[in-house]
This record gives sequence, C-alpha cells and structure tokens, in this order.
Amino acid sequence: MSIFAVIIAAISLWIAIDTERTNRQLVTEAAWPFVQMYTSGGGDLQQPLSLNIANAGIGPAKIETLEVFWNGKPYGTAVELLKDCCGYKSGHPDPSPVQDSPLSTSEIAGTVLRAGDYRSIVRYVLTPENAAAWGALRSQRMKISLRVCYCSVFNECRLTERRELGDKQNLNPPVVKMCPRPEVAYTE
Repeated sequence: MSIFAVIIAAISLWIAIDTERTNRQLVTEAAWPFVQMYTSGGGDLQQPLSLNIANAGIGPAKIETLEVFWNGKPYGTAVELLKDCCGYKSGHPDPSPVQDSPLSTSEIAGTVLRAGDYRSIVRYVLTPENAAAWGALRSQRMKISLRVCYCSVFNECRLTERRELGDKQNLNPPVVKMCPRPEVAYTE
C-alpha cells in the first residue's frame, strides 16, 4: 500500500512540475513581442516615404538599440543618411522640430512599442524643392539595413535585422543575454 502511495505522489509531483512549466511558457508567449522593420509610401507621389518599425507581436517591446546602415556604413541620424544616399540638402540643422519640414524623424531606442503599434524612423514628404533627394530615397530605401535589439517584459531580448529592407526578415530572431551597444547608434 505504501509503494502505491509513493507512486501516486511521484506522478502528482511530475504533473505539477509539468503544469508549472506549461504555465510559464503560456505566460511568456502571451507577452511575446515581435519587431518588424519595413518601408512604406512612394507608390503614389502624394504619399510620404517612410522607414518604419512595428510590433507585430502580442506583448510590448522595449526597444533597447537601433542601428541604421546604407552600403554597410552605420548612420546616427537621418540627415547623415540622406546626405550620403540621396544628396539631401538640409535647410535646418535639425529638421525634427520644424512643423512644416518635409523630413521628420522619431526617437526609437529607449522607447516601448505596444502590441500593434508602429513608429516611423524617417518620414519624408515630396516637395518641389526636394524632388531629387526624395526620388533618390525612393530608389535607395530597399538598400537600407536596420538592426534592432528589443526585450519583452520578462527581459528576454532579441536581436533582429534586415540586411536590406527588400529582403525577408527572420521570423525567429536570436535571443541574446543583453543587447549589445552599437558603435554608431541611431539617435533620432
């Protein structure tokens, strides 16, 4: 009889441990963020061109770092990137606060994207004065690369990148113990 009780206790313990493991996995998956990077606009000349990131997961994504590259070179600001890739000429040293500026940027690193939320990293509106630079960005935008390190609410961090925005993104980005600090972080 006591052997039977020990067997039942062992089975009960095994079921409890397996249930706890399953519950932890369910809670983690219920808070799973998935950051995607994409470009939009430009099909219609009335639409602004934009480089965007979105959280297509079901939990919040803490954006730790963002890196932007063109031709393998890292860029810290949109103005630097657009000058090199597209012949951009800035009328203002910092276009972000200017209300009617055709170029707007967003701070991404150090922010939280809710599930289903997105942010434009760069948004560029076509005007008669910037038609050449806008057209160059329209043709070069698929050659821009992005790398983002983001973490879940459980501090499980992932490092995802798109080598070129025209390429497919890895649906299972690797888990990293902590987000690496980039040599040139994108800061706008």
